[in-house]
Amino acid sequence: MDGSAYLRPFAGDAPDRRDDRKAAYRKTLAQFATGVTIVSCMTADRAIHAMTVNSFTSISLEPPLVLWSLRRSSRRCSLFREAQNYSISILTKNQSSLADLWAKGGPGQNSLAMSQFDGETLLVKDCLAGFECTRHQTIDAGDHTMVLGRVMAFRHNTEEPLIYFDGSYHSVAM
Repeated sequence: MDGSAYLRPFAGDAPDRRDDRKAAYRKTLAQFATGVTIVSCMTADRAIHAMTVNSFTSISLEPPLVLWSLRRSSRRCSLFREAQNYSISILTKNQSSLADLWAKGGPGQNSLAMSQFDGETLLVKDCLAGFECTRHQTIDAGDHTMVLGRVMAFRHNTEEPLIYFDGSYHSVAM
């Protein structure tokens, strides 16, 4: 394996060793290239809430289900757990600044935040693909909550995707 050490799970490690293994585990997970999404919802007071997520996958074609996850310690976790409806926007290679903005909590509710989204769908304007979902199920798993959504509508275009690999953004030539 290219000179890297094979590490076993964390059980029984001393606290200082556990931190080293967590860092190595995280680095190993970062070797899996993913797309980048922004998940968004609107509260009753019409405030938009969004976050950057790269843990997104399809689950089922019938019924159409997708899954994404968020850290349970996130200040937005309860908001997204409770949301009945939300949108998932898969970003294009030109939208890394939006990914960074929403990874850091976003600008709050203002005209910039509102202008990034496409009307009532809350899909990011000009996104590569988008899904409007209703909450199907939430599952606590370790330090994350997995959110399964039933896809109610979807769309896509032919731009190039934004890719996240080894801690930074990339694009692929199509």
